[in-house]
Amino acid sequence: MVFSSISFLYFFLPAVLVMYYVIPWKYKNGLLLAASLFFYFWGEQATVFVMIGMALAGYGFGRLLGYMDQMSERMAGGRIPARKTICILAAAGNGIVLAAFKYGWWGLELPAGISFFTFQIISYVADVYRRDVNVQNHPVDFLMYVSAFPQLIAGPIVRYKDMEGQIGRRPLGVGQIASGIRMFLAGLGKKVLIANELGALIQKLDAASASSYGDAGETVLGTWLGAVAFFFQIYYDFSGYSDMAVGLGRMLGFHFPDNFDYPYISASVTEFWRRWHKTLGGWFRDYVYIPLGGNRVSRGKWIRNVLIVWALTGIWHGASWNFLVWGLYFGCFLLLERLLLRPLLERLPKVCRHLYTLAVVFIGMIIFRGGTPGYVWEQLGRLLGLRGGLSADSYSLYYLKSYGRLLIVSVIGATWLPKRLYWMMADRCSRTGTRIDRVLSWLWPAAQALVCAGLLLWVTACLVGGSFNPFLYFRF
Repeated sequence: MVFSSISFLYFFLPAVLVMYYVIPWKYKNGLLLAASLFFYFWGEQATVFVMIGMALAGYGFGRLLGYMDQMSERMAGGRIPARKTICILAAAGNGIVLAAFKYGWWGLELPAGISFFTFQIISYVADVYRRDVNVQNHPVDFLMYVSAFPQLIAGPIVRYKDMEGQIGRRPLGVGQIASGIRMFLAGLGKKVLIANELGALIQKLDAASASSYGDAGETVLGTWLGAVAFFFQIYYDFSGYSDMAVGLGRMLGFHFPDNFDYPYISASVTEFWRRWHKTLGGWFRDYVYIPLGGNRVSRGKWIRNVLIVWALTGIWHGASWNFLVWGLYFGCFLLLERLLLRPLLERLPKVCRHLYTLAVVFIGMIIFRGGTPGYVWEQLGRLLGLRGGLSADSYSLYYLKSYGRLLIVSVIGATWLPKRLYWMMADRCSRTGTRIDRVLSWLWPAAQALVCAGLLLWVTACLVGGSFNPFLYFRF
């Protein structure tokens, strides 16, 4: 089951929310756990037991560390060296299970979202080891934290320290629920109205290249259309899912961390990675980079630490060579900016820094998408017109005309402009000084409700009539 499906929007979610809002607080976590397991089982069947088993193991490791702390107190503050061993075993065990499924060992079926919930479990055990959080003694509450359906499949990576204070009891008001609905629908619109349509364009270009009716995908224009479409598709697909996850969390009383902050407006690669998939970057920083010594070591070891983190970031996405190269590619640019490019970038006009960042990220997305080295070189050659093909044909010009407006919307939507316009309108409609102000303040909530209803109907019509609806990050 995916968020952008009729079964989720009109059956699963309404049923869960109605029950969740009417039952007493002491039963809410149990209901959310049951709903989450059903949600996961709907699409994954037997692999739900993998997730349950890993979560229970993490719960057990946490309880064991808590027991060792109690023993330490009884020994008048004596330290128990086995605590570190337990933490290492927990991290290694989860890492081995993740690798076994993710990298095809023994031909095992990959459970959806395993990369995300594995990192949540590791972070919990590590934080218990560091004594940054208290041990969770209730298995239902811990399983609910790991399996909560809003963030189970594709994040954001919600660490236990961010959830600890919300598991027992959490505020749940009308304003928060309304905010969650708006954010969920915004993410749903990103996914269905933009990412899905861009994915359909990519499919058509690929199909045209493979057919006898034309070679639109092999022309310079067609190659640019496909590359630009993927560049924006992956952003709207993943950020749309993250927005939906955060919105669903708000509807249930949780505050999940934001995962994207307009990364395509960045003026450096360093800034880009502060804005893109923020929870993954934060996880690697706190649980890999800093334990390795971070930047408080010699320059050689610091370079090693950065490359290790980015190699792991790459292979976290998959076992193909392109993911490893993709991670090291960005790691090298981060090192270059820190060691050489920063003074030069600071002297350049912001538009030049922005174009430089877009170019680096654009090539990175081609590497990310590519399955073989030949694909990447072929794509780069076609983009530069070095492959000897046509600049354009009737098919590529047709697709440009058909999807041009969507690409323009994609560019505008990736900037802060829509959000700024929204807050300008919200600020204008919040005034109450004059009669017109009071009318606007009354109309504003109604206008938002109408826009949300219209957006839901539009998305529903697209889902009923469309067929392309996968989430790209489900395979990670």
